Amino acid sequence: CFRTRACFRQVELMNYGKLVSIRDGVSLLAAERSSLEQKLDDVNEKRSRADAKLDNVKTRLTELKNKNTFLEDRRSETAQKVEQSQMILQRLSEATKSER
Repeated sequence: CFRTRACFRQVELMNYGKLVSIRDGVSLLAAERSSLEQKLDDVNEKRSRADAKLDNVKTRLTELKNKNTFLEDRRSETAQKVEQSQMILQRLSEATKSER
């Protein structure tokens, strides 16, 4: 090709074809990027909901632990009262036997 009008025209068409191809590629990449950003937003939303559920579970677990501690304390107090009551009953029983 020796600088003829046809040669320049052919180069022009080739460059235009490359330009169109590049532009199409950029459009495809932009669409793919948009799709990936939407997926990332969806994942972040799901993670946020999962984090909220985890916080709720942790809060409930803390509540249950506190309740368990309270109940264990009450059980211990009740066991002590039962033991004291049994000792009193035993003394009363012994006192009643000795009076007879």
